[in-house]
Amino acid sequence: MKKVLFWFLCVTLLVACSKEKAPLSQQITLQETIYLTDAKQDSLSVRFNIEFPIALDTDSALRYVQQDILTHLVGETYASMPVEVALDAYIKMCQTEYYNSNKQLAERMYATDEDTEESLHASFCEVQDYTASVMCRQKGILSYGISQYIYTGGAHGLLTHFFYNYDTTTGEVLTEDDVFMDGYQFILSDILRRKLIEQLDTMQTIDDLYQSDYDVESIVPNGNFYLTTDGLVYCFNPYEIAPYSYGATSITLTPMDLQPVLNPNRQLW
Repeated sequence: MKKVLFWFLCVTLLVACSKEKAPLSQQITLQETIYLTDAKQDSLSVRFNIEFPIALDTDSALRYVQQDILTHLVGETYASMPVEVALDAYIKMCQTEYYNSNKQLAERMYATDEDTEESLHASFCEVQDYTASVMCRQKGILSYGISQYIYTGGAHGLLTHFFYNYDTTTGEVLTEDDVFMDGYQFILSDILRRKLIEQLDTMQTIDDLYQSDYDVESIVPNGNFYLTTDGLVYCFNPYEIAPYSYGATSITLTPMDLQPVLNPNRQLW
């Protein structure tokens, strides 16, 4: 009997936690590849792997959030469509543009067996890969992240991450001005730089940061953040504060770190 009661309590707690931390959502995966020629040497690949909210505190909030997510994913043209219809329509649009822009040129280059200077440097391979998911839900806030990898030729593609925070009752997008006190920018910039130094094993002081490849003056609040159960994470994409080789830089801040700038009227934890 005690064992049964124990497992019942565990299941109850898990259900309660899941209701608080994550909204009802559906997982959607779509992938299409189109080839320019029958030789299948060059192609466009478009892929979506997203977690899409289907329930929030109010229906009106859900509509606002869904449309805003689709706007960021595929553009305002498709934002009012059902999600799977929107993604499919976007993929078809990308394929049509890719085909119309490149097919004639590709066929002309591959019409001869000779390796010309133009054909040796030609590449029509493109990739669009989108991943999106709920990062956290707590205290009436839904944090949502979208990662996109885009390759359109050249030495490398670009992987970027963008985050959005929504009021689960109204659907309103919450900004830094909502969660921090007036005049937070200077103090929060100092906090971000100090925390980055703490996260990097190779640095000890602000002088070390200035002597590195980081652009210290660009390490400022950029609006690209999401909540966690233990704090808040800022994300800086490639080239934003450091060279491409550094990738994205994430800086994790605890509630204690943020205490000097938090808006007392907005409870986050």
